[in-house]
Amino acid sequence: MNPRRTLQAGSTIVGFLLLVALAAPLLSNDKPIIVRQSDGRVQYPALADYPLPAGWRVRLTGDPSRWSQGDGGARLILPALIPYSATRTDLDAILQPPSAGHWMGTDALGRDIAARMVRGTVVSLTVGISAMLVSLVIGVILGSLAGYFGGRSTWRYRGSSRWCSASPPCS
Repeated sequence: MNPRRTLQAGSTIVGFLLLVALAAPLLSNDKPIIVRQSDGRVQYPALADYPLPAGWRVRLTGDPSRWSQGDGGARLILPALIPYSATRTDLDAILQPPSAGHWMGTDALGRDIAARMVRGTVVSLTVGISAMLVSLVIGVILGSLAGYFGGRSTWRYRGSSRWCSASPPCS
């Protein structure tokens, strides 16, 4: 396999996952992205903690075509692509198969699986990037110390790094 091709494929996948993680509030949210109030103000409830208009259902259920008019005179301009929260349960939608409303179905608590996958992408990338940064800091510090002091400390550093890479992870 061509290493350049592998690098391009890996970079594309990681870039796509980063894009999904950054756009998670826009992709999967039970609040609308853009709402126009009855007085003409435009608000973005999915991106900030705006109070929803009086009478607006926080949990948008049913057919998205019925979401055009809220009860408080506000108009929904742009709903989220996946109009469900990753954490909110809906006991009326337990273990539903994939459908137009729930693209990947629901789990045993009625949570949307597609919304949970978007949320999982955010969590996984946060943990992975955090672990990478911690190991980078430790490696730079140890490498700098070994390079500065030289001699036997370099051999100790090499030996400890070889031992860490040869030992199986503790689980």
